[in-house]
Amino acid sequence: MCVVDLDAVKGVTRLHDVIYVVLEWKRDSIMRFSATTYEQLTDIVVEGLKEPRDIVACERTSELYIAVKRFIWRVSSDGADVQCGPPVDYRPQSLSVTSTRLLVTFFAINQQSGT
Repeated sequence: MCVVDLDAVKGVTRLHDVIYVVLEWKRDSIMRFSATTYEQLTDIVVEGLKEPRDIVACERTSELYIAVKRFIWRVSSDGADVQCGPPVDYRPQSLSVTSTRLLVTFFAINQQSGT
């Protein structure tokens, strides 16, 4: 079993028999754990993934969605297909997914200051 600093956890989701975790300090990676044994599996490396805020999984498509500053990433459950969406005018904060929709809650970005 692997121990993870809970203060660093930004999001956790489960898809089939795998738990996916994004951490504040472990950039460019999605940690994976067996949902039955809790043993750590090989991380999914996502080049350019920085400051993740949340992660959700879609059972229908077997894809992960990750909220990152001004972007939503879509990653296949095995990490073979990685897509970064176009930049948006808001800062995604948390995610939820249904069988057909992705719900994004966000912070508005001040256009004048860029924050």
